[in-house]
Amino acid sequence: MKIEFENKNTLGTKIFLVIFFSFFALIGSVAFFFIARGIYQESRSFFWEAGECRIISSELTTKLSEANPFHVSISYQLIKYQSPGAVSKAIYGNLNKSYSTFKKAYSLKRAFLPEKLVPCYYDFKNPIANVLRRGNPAKFLILLFPSIFILIGFGGLFGGFVSFKPSQKSRVSSRLGPVSWKIKIIFLLLLAAGITASSYFLVIRPYANLFEAKDWKQMNALVVKSDIKESSSDDGTTYAPDVIYQYVINGVVYYSNQITFFEYSSSNYQRSSDIVNKYVVGKEISILVDSSEPLNAVIEPRVPQLQLLFGLIPLVLLLIFYAILRSFKSTSKKNSLIENGENTESAFWIPPRTLLRSNNSSNFALTPAVSRKTKFFGVSIFALIWNGGVWFMWGHARMSLTFVILILFSKS
Repeated sequence: MKIEFENKNTLGTKIFLVIFFSFFALIGSVAFFFIARGIYQESRSFFWEAGECRIISSELTTKLSEANPFHVSISYQLIKYQSPGAVSKAIYGNLNKSYSTFKKAYSLKRAFLPEKLVPCYYDFKNPIANVLRRGNPAKFLILLFPSIFILIGFGGLFGGFVSFKPSQKSRVSSRLGPVSWKIKIIFLLLLAAGITASSYFLVIRPYANLFEAKDWKQMNALVVKSDIKESSSDDGTTYAPDVIYQYVINGVVYYSNQITFFEYSSSNYQRSSDIVNKYVVGKEISILVDSSEPLNAVIEPRVPQLQLLFGLIPLVLLLIFYAILRSFKSTSKKNSLIENGENTESAFWIPPRTLLRSNNSSNFALTPAVSRKTKFFGVSIFALIWNGGVWFMWGHARMSLTFVILILFSKS
């Protein structure tokens, strides 16, 4: 028995899918390259030997006119180490870092106070190469995010070229090939990591901060910097408010630039301008400060509207995760129905079908496993999230062509 169905993918759908998956593959590959290069340079010191250093000086300076206004300069001496060759002079080192946030700069300075003995790390063959903090290979887990884009992009392109054959008929495989299930397992693992990370950074952490801020102490602060930060790229220019305020606790001066619990940049210049005009230099404002950790402060303890939209991203990833799990079940059913078929061939990324037995036991009718209404509903939700983000980020209500394209694709 041979089971066949016609592949009704239109030329427009094929062109859209090629462009769509090529974009994912390109973005993922570029991001993967730059992230991997930066992490590799930082993580080389992970394999160095552990020694001991004495902190000589630790200074924190502030230059509000710069993009990263908080500078930390630490000098130290390597006092305990081993080397294959004799070293004729004392070995010193320096750590210089610039931060956009006072919290990171002050935390670094506080960790390396003068005369403190701390662990440090050096190259056994060349102890002159040494660091106070070595790189963490766990940062390579960040590469999981661009890897999702790469797999979606190249997997979609590969699947598209295999399934978009000149032949008008495709044969259903008698079993799920080993390559197919391995790819699905990889997708599931990456999606699980993506769901976990996006849930934490986009949902759990912002709302946890919002909940904790209810017990923070209210006090006055002085705005010392109020400007608009610009970032230009091939995609255009984005803007973000750069507001820094100063407050004093027990004689110690602190700074913070946290306005809300979720900050972002966008091409909406007016949004940043309104915030800057609201908090001008020299204005005394009311803030909330964490009594247990004075470095934590916020002006407006709230979560912006855009955060509510970004909070749907983990839900979308979860739906994709569920759809892949369902594909295993549908494939198992399909295999049990056609395992007695003749002359079956392996085909990757064949649109799912449901087999219905007709009155004649030797015949089967092929019907779509996913109806047009379901596809329309799915792509409409995706388009709503995408265009909602575009609307908030770009600051003007224009409907993206993505919505139209996705609707047309759902009808195919």
